Amino acid sequence: MLTLPVLADLVLRTGFPHGVTASHCVSLGVQPDEVQRAVADKVSEAGVAVVALPQTNLFLQGRRQPVATPRGLTAVHALRRARATVAAGGDNLRDPFHPMGRGDPLEVAALMVTAGHLDTVDALATVTAEARTALRLPAVAIAPGMPADLVALRGANLLDALAAADQQRRVWRAGRLVARTTVSRELSLSEDT
Repeated sequence: MLTLPVLADLVLRTGFPHGVTASHCVSLGVQPDEVQRAVADKVSEAGVAVVALPQTNLFLQGRRQPVATPRGLTAVHALRRARATVAAGGDNLRDPFHPMGRGDPLEVAALMVTAGHLDTVDALATVTAEARTALRLPAVAIAPGMPADLVALRGANLLDALAAADQQRRVWRAGRLVARTTVSRELSLSEDT
């Protein structure tokens, strides 16, 4: 059942003055292209943000459909083409709805590459800039005068950073280092081990 267009219609009809966000929205992903485009246009016009939840929905969707199993994601590309806000996150971690997950946005971004067919820049945006937009937070950049809220991790480039999701990270909030995760690795070259 497609309830997303009903929500968008309601927002447009009432002029609801607050931010509206819909999550999951997986039934849109199995609709014909023309339905996806029409709904995406309406969602964009209404300013409704959509949050894809790849971890949960890839686990839950299509369980009883062994042939032509649905992907378990919303119509990410149709929504993006319509210029709707498309963020990504996770609402179930290590529970009956999804037994895996680390609560790591980079894991979610990597799934948006794999399952959502986004490039690395767009996938990272779903858990950063687009997530801020969905939360109605102002846009930020690495520039003078901007809040210095950021995460630094190792990687030769963005693809490497997303693929490896190195756990050795540093987190700054308002320019102050608030967390540092270090990882220790030992390699034994002894033939006795």
